[in-house]
Amino acid sequence: MVITPFLLLQNYLQDLIGKLSKISFVFIGKEIPFFLVLVAIMFIVVGFILAKNFTKKRLYGTLVVVSMFIIGYSTSDYYFGHHFYDIQHNWHYFSYAIYTWLVWRAFKEKGLSVEKIILRTFLLALSISIMDEVIQVFISNRIFDLSDVSKDLWGCMIGQVFIHSIIFDWKYIDISKVFPISRKNWSKEPSRLLIIEILFAWVFINVSAVLSDSEFVTQVVFFTVLFFFALVLLFQMLGKKKQRYIAIVIFGLLILYPIARISFTKPKVEYITENLIIYKGVPIAYFDVMVYPNGTFRPVDKKSSFNTRDKKKIEEFDMDILLLATGSKGDGGKGFNDQLNVELVYNSTTKKVYQIIKLPTKEACKMYNKLADEGKCVLMIIHNSQL
Repeated sequence: MVITPFLLLQNYLQDLIGKLSKISFVFIGKEIPFFLVLVAIMFIVVGFILAKNFTKKRLYGTLVVVSMFIIGYSTSDYYFGHHFYDIQHNWHYFSYAIYTWLVWRAFKEKGLSVEKIILRTFLLALSISIMDEVIQVFISNRIFDLSDVSKDLWGCMIGQVFIHSIIFDWKYIDISKVFPISRKNWSKEPSRLLIIEILFAWVFINVSAVLSDSEFVTQVVFFTVLFFFALVLLFQMLGKKKQRYIAIVIFGLLILYPIARISFTKPKVEYITENLIIYKGVPIAYFDVMVYPNGTFRPVDKKSSFNTRDKKKIEEFDMDILLLATGSKGDGGKGFNDQLNVELVYNSTTKKVYQIIKLPTKEACKMYNKLADEGKCVLMIIHNSQL
């Protein structure tokens, strides 16, 4: 009863909200998006309404929900350059959060247990999103996009956390009951089940964000499952006294080691193989990566060619040189002047001229190290070859 009306409403509202998102007004010489003001007013009104019943737990829940939205917004569609208040481009999160609330109400009226509602809501959202993407294969100018599925699923998790933390005030969720996680009990405790779903959705949205092209569907599924089970295994170890310290050490290596290397090591890229480079001592395999002028880096969408939108995002950085590592076979870095390996380009954003250098990855790594030693302001995008 919920599915068909929701899909129709979602597709209709997305276009409508897209038009509303573009409406703005000028205030003190600055352009202010109308929708941003509307959302701010809505939050203030809701805050006043809930003020009497707003507990510390609900405050924590609000912070978690906002953090989850920020994670989704900052993770996916990096080259799009969306603003956080652009409701149209963040519509996946809002629409599936609303859908989750509707499904919750429907399942609750049927008398299902909380853990069954959590699981079925998750599976139903995933199924509907995949179905929606399959339908788009048969529509002109639309494609099957797993990154959209991941955003829908993340929106579902935002909705679930909102329901449990703000509406139910953590009535059914007790973080102390998350551990231990095992194959036998993972679905029998609402808290444990919710955490597992969030982990899966988080891995999914991160992997699909850097492999968004339809040709990488198999790789997205493979890496999502691989990284998810690795995380679950670590969480299982955290729940066992004998293995807890091993898990903490592994988490420390995975999190603290890269942070320390990035913070205290001078910029240097080492070419190992066509699928592996090491930046500041941190190995990066298969995925494409962007090295910022300040020396930090992040994985970015794997692509061999940059379109106009991508180039606009790239030009937001005030760099002197854009160094494109085109892969071991030189199949990346396209979309600029493909006839030239070195060119000067005017940056309409910074009002400056910058240089573009395109080299195979091995030579590009050597060039980056040389330019970094000279103190040049370099933005480097490394295209790792496919496996």
